[in-house]
Formats: sequence, C-alpha cells, structure tokens
Amino acid sequence: MVNPDTGEWITGDMYFFLNYCPILLSKASSKNKKKLNRVKDFPDIWDGHYLKYHYINQARENGTHGAELSSRRKGKSYTAA
Repeated sequence: MVNPDTGEWITGDMYFFLNYCPILLSKASSKNKKKLNRVKDFPDIWDGHYLKYHYINQARENGTHGAELSSRRKGKSYTAA
C-alpha cells in the first residue's frame, strides 16, 4: 500500500503484523478505569514499528544484517519478523 499524496508505504512484514498478528493487550475496563483486562486484539501502531520494518526491509534488499536490542520480557517476540 502506497499513499499517493506522500509516497509513504508499509512493508509486507508490517502488513502481516498489523493484519494477522493479534496479541494480548491490557485494556481498561469500561466500569472501572483502574482495572485492566487482558484481551486478544490487534496491536496499536507506533512509529517504532514503522521504522523497524523499514529497517528490516532495507537490510534484506541490501543483503546485509541488522540487529535490534531490547530488554527481556517486553513482548519483542510478538513483533519479530
């Protein structure tokens, strides 16, 4: 998908992540805003996702390697491409 006004586009991996990778999210209860419920839903879109998937795509096209550093137990396994 390419935005004709800006030329921005999303990679195939990001398209797959946004449309086919539901995860467990913590969402506030409608009655009690302090209580969080774990629900299976699609992830929120962050600028970091966009940049990461373009970085991965660029590395693949150039035949190079890339690395992503993060701390443990932060849910990175859900967004691995």
